[in-house]
Amino acid sequence: MSPDFLPTSMGFLVNRLAREFHAAFTSALATIPGGMTSAQFAVLQDIYEHPGSSQKEISKRTGMDVATLTELLRRLEQRGRIVRSNPQKMPGGMSSRLPRKPHKTYAKLARPQPL
Repeated sequence: MSPDFLPTSMGFLVNRLAREFHAAFTSALATIPGGMTSAQFAVLQDIYEHPGSSQKEISKRTGMDVATLTELLRRLEQRGRIVRSNPQKMPGGMSSRLPRKPHKTYAKLARPQPL
């Protein structure tokens, strides 16, 4: 195998693209006042697409375990990024939604960007 193989291999190129995308995405999230992690953004995006979802539903769609999601939702609620309620007053009946006026930076990031 020649030394020029690595920079032209599909696996190398895909990995490099993923790392560059992650760096750009992390930088974009850092512009949000108070900061935001990619996991928080994923959960906010899920809630944006499925308002009123239960924790179990969010967990299933995002692939995040329930214990991790519980803490993440608590922090998002404390920061005013989501509103949680339990209309039926049942254990595990919490549903989550974005506030009526979501942060404008989140709205900008949530819009699909042209390629």
